[in-house]
Amino acid sequence: MEKIVVVGYLILIGCADSSTKERKSESFYDTAPVQVVTANKAPSVCNTNFDTTLVRLAKSFCPKGIDVSHSMSNELNQFMLQVDTNCLRRQEKYSFFINVILAKVVLCQLKCCNQHYEMRQERDGATLIVNEFERMAGFQNKRIEFLSSCEVEVYINTTPKLKSNAYLNSIMVKIKKEENRIRSGNI
Repeated sequence: MEKIVVVGYLILIGCADSSTKERKSESFYDTAPVQVVTANKAPSVCNTNFDTTLVRLAKSFCPKGIDVSHSMSNELNQFMLQVDTNCLRRQEKYSFFINVILAKVVLCQLKCCNQHYEMRQERDGATLIVNEFERMAGFQNKRIEFLSSCEVEVYINTTPKLKSNAYLNSIMVKIKKEENRIRSGNI
């Protein structure tokens, strides 16, 4: 019963706050913790702007290995598990968020291990990130045996809005540098 009251309270606060938030100028340096508006995956009205949080979580993501699961902060994991995915899909920065996280993992894979890896070995909130990438990149309903992390590079390079993003482009430049290092035999 307490959870219902807390979730109800958060929803009321979010509804009352939404008009105030729209008037504020966009800041990508949000340090406030994520507020969970809804814990269910049922269709609901999305009246919260998560763009600032998406950008902050993407930029602060720091891979610690070759997958997303072991690198996710508790905040990022909970955010992915608790916020309605349909609401996130309506956010302007959602594609940026998904692709920055995956591009950072690709860069880590190339730096540490000199190769790309299968992306579908994730769990928890990381599974949602990979599933959303599959949906964005058009792999969702295709039967493919191996979803290589190199597909992240292909998708970013063929999506003008992502390719022209300065932050994402800086990651792609580092990825190209690592690929050139590997090709030249400096392993």
